[in-house]
Amino acid sequence: MKNFIGNSSHICDWPALLERVKTRPGIHRDNSDNDGYNKVIYNEKNTLRREQRQGLEYDYLRDPEHELNQAYGDKNNINFNTYDPASGDYNEKDYGVKIAKWLDCKYILSWISEVSVGTTVPAHVDDEEVYHALERTKLPVEKLVRYHIHLSPPSYGAVFIVEDAVYHMANQGDVFQWPSADSIHLGLNGSSELKLTYHFMGYKENE
Repeated sequence: MKNFIGNSSHICDWPALLERVKTRPGIHRDNSDNDGYNKVIYNEKNTLRREQRQGLEYDYLRDPEHELNQAYGDKNNINFNTYDPASGDYNEKDYGVKIAKWLDCKYILSWISEVSVGTTVPAHVDDEEVYHALERTKLPVEKLVRYHIHLSPPSYGAVFIVEDAVYHMANQGDVFQWPSADSIHLGLNGSSELKLTYHFMGYKENE
């Protein structure tokens, strides 16, 4: 089920950010990453601990037989970039601060994902980002709030799926809240343009 918050174009200049991101290198991933496996566990304090940092991001409890990596290991259709404010000014932390104020929550981290034309990002959980958020806040995962913002203008064939909600042809700047910070999701780009999505994690101070 979709939880539409509103359009944030009056808060942030998304077209300007989109143009800046297109001119900068990100963290690239493709099928060559699939020989490893991201394994993350919930410990007794309900926080995440990383045991391995390679391969597709996916909670091993949801894919114990490594079926995802096996299915995509010999394909050539995975191709995406990630832009992290910690490695430069790719997605401008002030955007996250502005969005946090508008959403009435505290900012933890944000990043941008980019899916190339004709490729996919298979179903996964952003375990590494959740791990960092929990390490910074010392909060249980249930206290985190997660949103995504459509950075690219609508383009037919660019699809984003979070749990059972399918996003297609959303307006640039549209904001949606996720069921949980570690919701399973995937991206498909059957359009003729790059598909970029702005991701935001925070927490509600009084909840």
